[in-house]
Amino acid sequence: MAAPLVIAGLLATSTIVSIVGSRKAAKQEESARRRQAALLDEQAAEVVRRARVNADLIRDQGKRTSASQRVAFAEGGVDVGSGSALATQVDTILTANKIALKEKLNAERDADLIRMGADVQREVGAGARSAQKTSEIGTLLSGGASIAGAFKKG
Repeated sequence: MAAPLVIAGLLATSTIVSIVGSRKAAKQEESARRRQAALLDEQAAEVVRRARVNADLIRDQGKRTSASQRVAFAEGGVDVGSGSALATQVDTILTANKIALKEKLNAERDADLIRMGADVQREVGAGARSAQKTSEIGTLLSGGASIAGAFKKG
């Protein structure tokens, strides 16, 4: 009778070790996925921040270019406050503003895609924990069946 008890003890120990290992692996997987998601969230924020800076630089460049045009027109004796001279200056600023807006919109789109990737990482991490719990039930049932088989043979 001692042999079945030893075998049952070994099977129970094996089952417990398997479950503990599975839990640790799932926790590590979830933790790694959360860290990856946090990095992606930071990357998305940086993309948006960089686009804002770039948009400001583009608008500033448009203002400088418009001012240079104004000076060039004035030096040439052209009335800078009306006609094509004024239209050229306004168009320069509007074009710069459009480019700046496009820069920000593109960055927001890119950031949204990056954030979606972060969300996927979080979901995969949570899924690993969920799958581990289901696997744990199977391991317990299998271990229980093996232990019962050890007693039946003994």
